[in-house]
Amino acid sequence: MNIRKIRIRLVLTGIVVLVLFVINKEYLRPAFQNNEVVSIIVGSLPNFLGAYLFSLLPFERIIKSNNKNRKAYYYLYVAFIFIFLIIEEFFPFFTASKTFDVYDILASGMGCILAILSYEITIKKMLIKNQAS
Repeated sequence: MNIRKIRIRLVLTGIVVLVLFVINKEYLRPAFQNNEVVSIIVGSLPNFLGAYLFSLLPFERIIKSNNKNRKAYYYLYVAFIFIFLIIEEFFPFFTASKTFDVYDILASGMGCILAILSYEITIKKMLIKNQAS
């Protein structure tokens, strides 16, 4: 898997995430505001998507680097994103919401975990392709 394909996938992922933000805000939240379980999910979806998207920001640069510690650097970056989002949940800097919600923290953690899984899958595909050639 070459860097150009990774870049295209990252851009497409970013577009999909932004479209999901809009769909969630305009359609899903109003439609499911009376359903307890689904309202928790759609209420925390922006945190999940935000954590995932922010965790993917250095993705291409880290994969392109030849540093043997790139995996540790990426994990550290994702950990900082998660810690920042936890702090932001306690002390809202950017959001209008002044309400603490543990589901938002869980959703942020799941977004970070999905980003790490995406990283691992990409690295494994690159290793397999390099071994084959």
